[in-house]
Amino acid sequence: MKGFFKSFVSIILISFLIFSFGCGKGNFSYEFYAFNNSPVKILTKNRELSADVQNQIQDLLIDLERNYSATKENSFIYNLNNASKNSSYNLPKDGEEIFRKVNFLYNFTNKKFNPAVYPLVKLWQFSPMVDKDSFSIPSMQDISEILSSGAISLENFIISSQTITKTNQNSALDLGGILKGYATDKIYDILITNGVVDGYINFASSSIKTFNGANFYIKHPRKDNQNVAYINVKKDTAYSISTSGDYEKFYEVLGKRYSHVIDQDTGMPYDTGIVSATVITSDGTFADGLSTYLVLSQYDNLNKITNNILENFPDSFVFVVYNKDNQKKIFTNLKE
Repeated sequence: MKGFFKSFVSIILISFLIFSFGCGKGNFSYEFYAFNNSPVKILTKNRELSADVQNQIQDLLIDLERNYSATKENSFIYNLNNASKNSSYNLPKDGEEIFRKVNFLYNFTNKKFNPAVYPLVKLWQFSPMVDKDSFSIPSMQDISEILSSGAISLENFIISSQTITKTNQNSALDLGGILKGYATDKIYDILITNGVVDGYINFASSSIKTFNGANFYIKHPRKDNQNVAYINVKKDTAYSISTSGDYEKFYEVLGKRYSHVIDQDTGMPYDTGIVSATVITSDGTFADGLSTYLVLSQYDNLNKITNNILENFPDSFVFVVYNKDNQKKIFTNLKE
């Protein structure tokens, strides 16, 4: 990986990313909203987006939310989640590609990346529709009932001939773990097709696409307004960056933090001691899924896991922050 970055500043803790591309002369900034009103920020250099290109981007985001939001009533996923056992639906636009990647990630990560944990996510009330003040820890009985029901297996959704069939009445999907990364790739395709070759796409600060050398900072996950790393990306290359961790969506009860990332083995919010994991690779969908995989993994296994990632995604780079029992460690495959 030597030469992947031009410069690297010592990392203490890593969290979500912001860019230093700037809004100076010759740069243009645009903002859209999608997936429960999450901000999508696009900066382009020396190329203003026409109204037609902006409309293409907006239409893309509308289509993705209309089809794949788990919370938007009458979306494809919403209807699938509320369907009866053995119901079948035709896959919507992008469905074959999305589910192919989801299934790959599910198997590659030994089921740690699992969109079918959604019944547990709802039980834990990790939803934009739930106010933090109303949070209460679910009972172990309720958790055990979901685990024993067999509902949280992606294998309960069978894809064949452009259709998807749900085989367990209680199964439900949430593709939010990869949709932002997928969307940044599709927006990137629109930009490149229309001659935009310099810029970046920032979807809710956790899924980012940078092309032709937009530089970025990595922010501290526990301290506001503090950056801990600056990275200058190699020119003439497009990279996707995704960060997962316990810093963004969480509840705190009696000093204990409960993250929105659920461990399918325990039915509980993950507790591996990994504060955040950042993955940089060429594909936004895979970056999203792999960063979730890493936070669900044990720190002692990270070297083996990273080597496996590199065998399948040789352009990848990872940063992992471990913080448990007052032990702070950084894992990265950066070779200086």
